[in-house]
Amino acid sequence: MDKADIDGVRRRNIPWASSRAVVLVIAVLLAAKLLVALATGLVGDEAYYTLWSLYPLQAGYFDHPPGVVWFIRAGQALLGETPLASRLAAILATVICALAVWRTAWVLFADRTIAALGTLWFSFSLGVAVGLLIITPDAPSLMFWTLAIWAAAELHASRNAWWWLAFGLFAGLGLQSKYTVFFLGAGIVAWLLVYPQARRWFRAWQLYAGGVLALAVFWPVMGWNIEHDFASLGFQFGRSPDAAMSFARAMRHFPEFLASQAGLLWPGLFVFVVAGIVLFLRRREYRANPALGLLVLTAAPALLYFFWHALNKRVEGNWPLPLYGQLSLIGAWVAVTWFPAGARMRAFWLWLRRWQAPLSLLLIGVLFIQVSLAPIPVPAGLSTDDMAGWEEIADGMETLAEEAGTATVFADGYDLIGQLQAYARFGGHDLAVLPVAGLFRFTFMDLPDPDSIEGPVLLAVRASLDAEPPSSRELFGRSARYLSGLVRSGPGGRPVERIDFYQLDGR
Repeated sequence: MDKADIDGVRRRNIPWASSRAVVLVIAVLLAAKLLVALATGLVGDEAYYTLWSLYPLQAGYFDHPPGVVWFIRAGQALLGETPLASRLAAILATVICALAVWRTAWVLFADRTIAALGTLWFSFSLGVAVGLLIITPDAPSLMFWTLAIWAAAELHASRNAWWWLAFGLFAGLGLQSKYTVFFLGAGIVAWLLVYPQARRWFRAWQLYAGGVLALAVFWPVMGWNIEHDFASLGFQFGRSPDAAMSFARAMRHFPEFLASQAGLLWPGLFVFVVAGIVLFLRRREYRANPALGLLVLTAAPALLYFFWHALNKRVEGNWPLPLYGQLSLIGAWVAVTWFPAGARMRAFWLWLRRWQAPLSLLLIGVLFIQVSLAPIPVPAGLSTDDMAGWEEIADGMETLAEEAGTATVFADGYDLIGQLQAYARFGGHDLAVLPVAGLFRFTFMDLPDPDSIEGPVLLAVRASLDAEPPSSRELFGRSARYLSGLVRSGPGGRPVERIDFYQLDGR
């Protein structure tokens, strides 16, 4: 096809690629997320991070840096201590990230179709639709990484060195959310080294000031790690493969990693992303494009690490989530600017490009309806089972605590502790839920010495519905007697588990 034909194909049959359509659809997505957040409860990890927010803020935590707590506290400042408040900042980040992706595409490619498709595909990917609904460290990490890429794009397009300070700020805030953002620093250095047009920045003092700013923003987390024997950094970097490579493990984990990304991006976008990266690697004219290279090279260190990790250990599906903004733009770029040679492949390519956004939106809609209303029976044991029933458990726990004459409940498992404490707080119950094990996670709490506990106190234990509860359990070397079991119902009212309570009487 000649250039005129290509330009015609680029614009044809994509009615939702207009700016107005994108704004409308993102607004609908935002409203849908707010409704889902109102209709569902927190999953275990969300409750655990909400637990952090109920105590004085720390410079660091065992599992992650504190960025997720900032998001939760921001929502609580507006709505008080509620499940919606915990999720509010993550949901609103949907708009911030969509704007950043749109603007990044525009300043790099000056193409409204690429900008529109990239924004829609990013926002409707399963990973982003869920990752910017539930509250986990992925939400601030994704937002600040996406904003850092936008700042780098503005830098490249405007040649204004002051954008390095914005990049450094966003990178530092990203490091305050997840350590994954270390890879972004390596990626931007790779881009600077590869492209002659970018090497000029090594002579700009703002580049180094941006790096210092990023480290300064991150330094409180490093200080916390120093004070705590590098507990958090050791935990996260301890996930790296340490055993000899195994063909059997590689054949198990690497396809699993690719499948997880195909699912979280949706298969159509995954195809476009792979095609875009392959074309970038194979064709000199694409590799010579510093705008496209910015997107590919800043993602490369993280992707290479995940590929290497997957040869020996499982890569959790959410780990690459911060990269989804630029991956979506790579996919949109190749979908608009390149076409397969064969007529059938070209027809499939154009069909996939046309229907990727509406099909993704349809699937997201089905998912949101399912988690909110549970119209379709699903197997037990899914994480969505956590999204209902905790208000009733908290009310029942309050009643048992009053009868026992205590305001202290011990529990095992960070997710159970988080759910019980968060929903006790949401319900206005003056109870303290404390851990009996895994104390390394709870340095933000002022925990009592077990020998100083006089009693009475309660012990909460998760149990399956058909399990016979023992008449007593050991707590701090003493025997706690069985009190009662409370059945928790999940989405749709289906019983999913029992929370057993035991009482440890006074000495």
